[in-house]
Amino acid sequence: MLHWLRKKIGKSELKSQILSEAADKAEVQIETDPSTMSAYQLGWFYCFVAESPEKALAWCNKAYKQAQDAAGCKSLMAYAFWLNQQDEMAEEYASPLAENDPIAMLTLAQILVKKDQKQKSDRVAE
Repeated sequence: MLHWLRKKIGKSELKSQILSEAADKAEVQIETDPSTMSAYQLGWFYCFVAESPEKALAWCNKAYKQAQDAAGCKSLMAYAFWLNQQDEMAEEYASPLAENDPIAMLTLAQILVKKDQKQKSDRVAE
């Protein structure tokens, strides 16, 4: 059992290292040649792959400033807000889009689950 756990941890550490290196390379690449990758793509990467809330918010903010009307940009910004526990902002951005946008729908669902859990815990505490 311990051997299996060590192998799993090792794979997890390797995964983190590979993702970190990929992210570093992508940031350098976007700074030196912006035509190869967009801030939106890097924001998406940090939201869903590398799972870095701070970097997700930073890159999604850059993408939003560059093209706030681009498809998916506002919903990705909402998700980045949610990752950073800025639920009110996330809800504000996601709510109008949730009917037709999967990222906005996911963001809003996460917020509603959190609210429901808080309401349930408040009832238990009474």
